[in-house]
Amino acid sequence: MTRPVDRLPVWVRAYPMDLLFIVLCLQSGLVSLFGWGPARPLEQAMPWWAPRIWAVCLLVGSVCWLAGLSGIRGRDGHLVTRRLPILLLGLRLLALVMPIYAAAALLVGGWSALASGQILLVAAGLVYVRLAGLTGGRR
Repeated sequence: MTRPVDRLPVWVRAYPMDLLFIVLCLQSGLVSLFGWGPARPLEQAMPWWAPRIWAVCLLVGSVCWLAGLSGIRGRDGHLVTRRLPILLLGLRLLALVMPIYAAAALLVGGWSALASGQILLVAAGLVYVRLAGLTGGRR
């Protein structure tokens, strides 16, 4: 009898936290882009068009990350990706937009925004670590 987890794709089993980050980024990007919940720090610290570009970059980065991860397959006991350039593009976009939001939050909110800004900076750092691991330190 197989466990329900064994029915999940190999990339979901190998990178469940990545999937969590992708879902959260997709949600944030959609909410910001369509105005369902404005990104107040971005709207207060930047011109009117900047939060929309930020949201589009967040969405494109999330979709590319998801597309890249979904191309991971198991082969001879190793995980192999078939969509590495797309995966790298997604990670690069996310490593760019997360610190922008953190900086805007800290600029607008000051010390009261330290917790949210810190979380985003740590997340950006983790994305950068994943990026560095996939490229072997090359840019």
